[in-house]
Amino acid sequence: MNNQIKITSHLTLLLFLGILGVGLTGTSLAQKNDTIVPKQGSNIRGRVKNVSPQAVSVDVKGKTKNIPVNEISHINFGEESSYMKQARESIEEGQFDQAAGRLERVDTSKLKSPFVQAEFAYLTARLKIEQSRKGELDTGAAAKAAIDFLKKNGKSYHYYDVLESLGRMAMQMGSPGKAEQYFSKLAKSQATETKVLASVLAGDAMRAQGKPKFPSAIKRYDSVLSAKANGKEITRLKGLALVGKSACQAAMGKADNAIPALETLIAETDSSDIELHAAANNALGDCHRSAGSNMDAALAWLHTDQLFFRDPAAHAEALYKLSQVFGELGQPAQAAQKRQLLKTRYADSVWAKQP
Repeated sequence: MNNQIKITSHLTLLLFLGILGVGLTGTSLAQKNDTIVPKQGSNIRGRVKNVSPQAVSVDVKGKTKNIPVNEISHINFGEESSYMKQARESIEEGQFDQAAGRLERVDTSKLKSPFVQAEFAYLTARLKIEQSRKGELDTGAAAKAAIDFLKKNGKSYHYYDVLESLGRMAMQMGSPGKAEQYFSKLAKSQATETKVLASVLAGDAMRAQGKPKFPSAIKRYDSVLSAKANGKEITRLKGLALVGKSACQAAMGKADNAIPALETLIAETDSSDIELHAAANNALGDCHRSAGSNMDAALAWLHTDQLFFRDPAAHAEALYKLSQVFGELGQPAQAAQKRQLLKTRYADSVWAKQP
């Protein structure tokens, strides 16, 4: 009887362990699965089979799904180091020192998958790009990291993301001609939103090259404003195109029609969109100054300085223009204060290098 009890107990234990083992095996496999986190909707779990600048192919229970890159927020690769996931989260939260510490702890010799190796390279470059945006790292160093990434990872699903950042950094460093070249490559994306964004940014790069390029810039902006595509992001990009066109008109002495259009845009769009509102207020300041109203111009640029300073490029521009207009308004102390803040916070910005 005791032997029978022992046998039964052993069988029960083996059965329990077998069930537990199945659970552990399933967990292990689940951990090895990749998780595609979309911008909208539920996560997609499976095994990434292929990536490109246009789409990611993933095997989901034996069926292949092709997911356009512009629909993806990020991918958590099952075989990546846990430190990589932590670094990704820290970068998103703006905790750059913490992110750097996590990336330093990754044992790169254990990253066997080429997808995971490319992801580590991306996180390393992304950290430097974000640090440069916040003025915590020389923009040239961040640009070099971006260029190195693109050279070695031309098939990455992050390709257009890094390309856009590289163009923006070229603008920040005062190389709009180079930026225009990067943005022309960005237009090769198959995603409509990215193509429209490329047109806006190319217009900005042309505008930054001076009056001879204003007509070309306006054509780019008009192509966006007349685009038949719609949706929340397209509407936002049309707002940025209106801003760029208005800035061109201000520089050409044709600001009269642009001022009411900008005021309407500012009134009717959500102020949580820092980039749009900072750019719109800067353009409004340009228009008022072009129309001979320096006080109104100062008020517009002060909106960027006080409310939308979290956009570093726009804030640097506003500080420079405030330093000029305050001098013209007979407020040298205010002018000197803005100039000093510009040089301190955005030392490598093109605006800080202006006379």
